[in-house]
Amino acid sequence: KQWYQRRVRVCSASPTYSNIFNTVLETIEIPFFDFEKEPGWGQAAHLPDHVILKNCSTSPHCEPPTFCQDMRNMFTFRATKDSSTIFGESKRTLVYYLDSNGKWVLQCTL
Repeated sequence: KQWYQRRVRVCSASPTYSNIFNTVLETIEIPFFDFEKEPGWGQAAHLPDHVILKNCSTSPHCEPPTFCQDMRNMFTFRATKDSSTIFGESKRTLVYYLDSNGKWVLQCTL
């Protein structure tokens, strides 16, 4: 879910790039950004691998095996979710920490 949130930010209408890793606390902090459902993105989830690689990667031969499926998941996410689904009405920053199993877990909202 977290990876999709970052990718969705890049694909939103007015993306801004920011450092989301807090080096002091070793957490990922995703500040609120506004986006709406865009049903058209759902069509991209049905594209064949070679089309996704050609249009979504600068180095198709270097992508991990999960790249195309990850992109399809992001397309579906973008088509079915909006900012209130992720951030709620509070519009708070989401803070994640890395647990002992190597998974990013929502710690709190700021």
